[in-house]
Amino acid sequence: MERRADLERIAMAALGETPVPSVRDLCKRLGITVWFMNKYFPAVQSLVAERHRQCVSAETRRRHEKLYRDVQGIAAELWGQKLYPSAKRIVEHLPEGSCREWMALNLAIRDAHKALGISK
Repeated sequence: MERRADLERIAMAALGETPVPSVRDLCKRLGITVWFMNKYFPAVQSLVAERHRQCVSAETRRRHEKLYRDVQGIAAELWGQKLYPSAKRIVEHLPEGSCREWMALNLAIRDAHKALGISK
């Protein structure tokens, strides 16, 4: 019983981490199964899962916003050099480690073209 209370206390402390670990990662760290956590402290499991989703979502949003800014800058620079800011050229100029998700990249390029007054 005391061991369970310690596990629950440690699991609650994980909510203060940045980013909050996934339930699976936290369970591995604690040496317990997801089933055990769900059975003996489901409220903590729900909180950890929700906070982890929020952290992942915030990180994705941050990466997409950075991609958007990078693409805008690259497109404007290429356009200023009298070069068409094609997807291929923009991707070639993206900083190392930039988000390369096709959908986000496509939307960012489309918005950059609109901002420059370029129509397809």
